[in-house]
Amino acid sequence: MLLLCLFLLDPAAGFGQEASAAFAELGNPLIQNFSPRDYNFFPQNWAIVQNDRGVLFIGNTLGMLEYDGVRWRQHQQMANTGVYTLTRGRGDTLYAGGRGNMGYFVPDE
Repeated sequence: MLLLCLFLLDPAAGFGQEASAAFAELGNPLIQNFSPRDYNFFPQNWAIVQNDRGVLFIGNTLGMLEYDGVRWRQHQQMANTGVYTLTRGRGDTLYAGGRGNMGYFVPDE
């Protein structure tokens, strides 16, 4: 009971919530969610990498998606399997892994 009274009478207790609300926004990254309707592909995504130009590549159950901040592009799946892992190689090469399969994507010249 004594602890409860001390907490209620503490002048800093009221300021803690106000400060924590402002702190919650400070330094947090801006996040944008996309629904499958936005990219018109299967809803299950497994991996994501970003290249030096800021383009996102997403491994999906049906293949790979590419998002440049404006447009979505779909890349065909590898040998009837989804893209479950992605990693960057040298240059713009992306290595991809699927079920019992491995390959790479390179940009068109």
